[in-house]
Amino acid sequence: MTHIIHFHNGSRGGVLSVIRNLIRFSQEPQIKNHVIFTLNEKMPQDFVVPKIFGAEDIKIFRYSSRWNFYHTCRQLAKLLPDEKAVLVAHDWLELGMASNLGLQNPVVQFLHGDYDYYYELAEKHAEAIDEFICVSPVIARKLILRLPDRKDDIHDCRFPVQEVLNDKKFISEKIRILFCVRDINDESKQFNLLPRVHELLSASNCEIQWTIIGGGKSEDEIKPLLGSDAKYFSSLNNQHVLEEMKQNDILIHPSLIEGFPVVVVEAMKAGLVPLITDWAGSTKDLVVEGETGFYLTPKDALGYAEKIRVLNGNRNLLAQLSENAKRKAEQLFNPYHNTQIIEGVYCEALKKEREKLPKRVYGSRLDKRWIPNWVVERMRRKK
Repeated sequence: MTHIIHFHNGSRGGVLSVIRNLIRFSQEPQIKNHVIFTLNEKMPQDFVVPKIFGAEDIKIFRYSSRWNFYHTCRQLAKLLPDEKAVLVAHDWLELGMASNLGLQNPVVQFLHGDYDYYYELAEKHAEAIDEFICVSPVIARKLILRLPDRKDDIHDCRFPVQEVLNDKKFISEKIRILFCVRDINDESKQFNLLPRVHELLSASNCEIQWTIIGGGKSEDEIKPLLGSDAKYFSSLNNQHVLEEMKQNDILIHPSLIEGFPVVVVEAMKAGLVPLITDWAGSTKDLVVEGETGFYLTPKDALGYAEKIRVLNGNRNLLAQLSENAKRKAEQLFNPYHNTQIIEGVYCEALKKEREKLPKRVYGSRLDKRWIPNWVVERMRRKK
């Protein structure tokens, strides 16, 4: 029996969708999937545990930044079943635990985005990590440049995405546009571009309806910017997001930087035509210009508005692109096939029997193995 332990920091978004789908679509009876939510003191006490179909168990680990980091690591390690459990790291804390304690468990790191944050984690914890899973070829290439001696351990793997049943028909007079992010106020997501796009379309008598999903705004803030019939949801679970996707025609995702956004794949499986940024070519196999979607520069409001006008005026083209997008996403992101490939990487990690030595990666002068946690916590409370 192989135990796979996924760690998640409690935020929503694409990472949680990846974990949920990896567990849901596992077909290997010898694999038992577990999830540990690592919640820092800033997370609400009434945190609602997401439903994850197929998980053997779900545990909550709460910690404080005032704790001795070694204490944090030791407490988190108590939740692991044994030294053979594969630790699937999606963030920093679990990697810190593996490095600082010198755990002998196989460790697989997911790199979910083309961000320095993920590359720096990989470099910092390379001695504790057995395999690296990159969600796009761009990320894999960049990581190989940073860790050339580990190129055989770096894998470009498409993540699993569930199928979306949809009998989409383009009968609405207004073209329906979806913008879906975790945090609207994240400047890299470029929400501020949307009011200008809306203004340009309104000026040309192109009737549209927006659906905005993401925290950070209120309905009273959204409607003056995007029209009185704009729909706004600050937060939805994944299933409700998919239901909203099916009510739309176009996904607009003008982010400045991404890895391989899950939302783009989900939207295409729901039949939406993506208007997105070319993130260093990471989506080139999925979003084919003029065939399954379109690429635009992130701040080109006029370009986005023009593409929407063209699709609004030619509903046959919109329907054809929608069908192409759905077919391509289903071909490349088969949930069972992609899960099987990633589980193969876990097996590779299990084969690597090598001694891992403790390496102090995080911690200040108070974070010492021998200093009692109550002493550290008391001293930090005084600051």
